[in-house]
Amino acid sequence: MAEYLFHYTTLDTALDHILKNGTLRLSPFAILNDPKEVDEWISYVASTHQHAIVDRYSYKVLCFSQGGYSDLGFQNPLESGWAMGNMWAHYTTTKNINGCNEGGVCLIFDKAKLEACFQKQFDSYKTFHHAVVYNDDLIVHSDAQASNPDDSSVVEYLLFHKFCWWSNEKEYRWVVKGNDNNIDNLFLEYGKSLTAIVVGKQVPCECRPSIYIHCCNGIKVYDFKSHNGMPYLSEHLV
Repeated sequence: MAEYLFHYTTLDTALDHILKNGTLRLSPFAILNDPKEVDEWISYVASTHQHAIVDRYSYKVLCFSQGGYSDLGFQNPLESGWAMGNMWAHYTTTKNINGCNEGGVCLIFDKAKLEACFQKQFDSYKTFHHAVVYNDDLIVHSDAQASNPDDSSVVEYLLFHKFCWWSNEKEYRWVVKGNDNNIDNLFLEYGKSLTAIVVGKQVPCECRPSIYIHCCNGIKVYDFKSHNGMPYLSEHLV
């Protein structure tokens, strides 16, 4: 059974960049919204009272949510990656010129196909990918680990550990470490891994045709709807 990953984004980003170019941009950690990841990464070596700084600028990340999806009919919203209210609220809404909220989209990717694209395009880079671990533990590394910013356990903790208050994002991420610090513009060509697009409820009617035109080549497009507060998908048919 196929696994899927979900990428929530604004309407402008989807239309002007992702869908237009067929690419997803890997972001620097310095612009993420978790203060733990924005701060400078420092490992403390207790025996020498020295600090080792991890070069976070050489890492780029691509973030998704995990969850269920079926293209065969019934979707259980309580288990679905496209129905996460917190993700719609935090990552898809923008204000239009009238000050009103303008919704975004949720892009659904086939995980195995996306992984194949990732491995093919970034085979010359050091890469990491798996689900984020959520707990409130403050991990203390050994002196040997802390003095080596490239130690795998240090890197894993910094790249894939978040506190529990982020756990409702159910995040899965891909991380690329550049061969040098000049990896400002890294894009993943996602190829045929894009499976479906869910159009948010607040997307204006006049903007929807620009999304509907992508309903081709095996890509399904759905409108996000709800009945008595329970979300469901309405497929747009060509």
